[in-house]
Amino acid sequence: WEVLVEKASTFDITVHPLAISKKGTVHLRIGKYSAQQKLVADVGPIRFQDVRLNEGEGRIEAWLEDGDEVRAVQYVVVTRRE
Repeated sequence: WEVLVEKASTFDITVHPLAISKKGTVHLRIGKYSAQQKLVADVGPIRFQDVRLNEGEGRIEAWLEDGDEVRAVQYVVVTRRE
């Protein structure tokens, strides 16, 4: 997803895997920021907290990897922390 960060800030980013995804690793990449978390069965959305994003255009990339299989995620929610 293409994004425009209007003001540098800290964000929480929640990745919602597809309902069929029960295991694997969720990856998140935005510019220079990159992180991953293990997906545990029936855990629900994966939250990446305190992500510092600089002002400007960028791209959010999120995907699930399980062995050799790579799957898309359903959607991502970005919330600015105040």
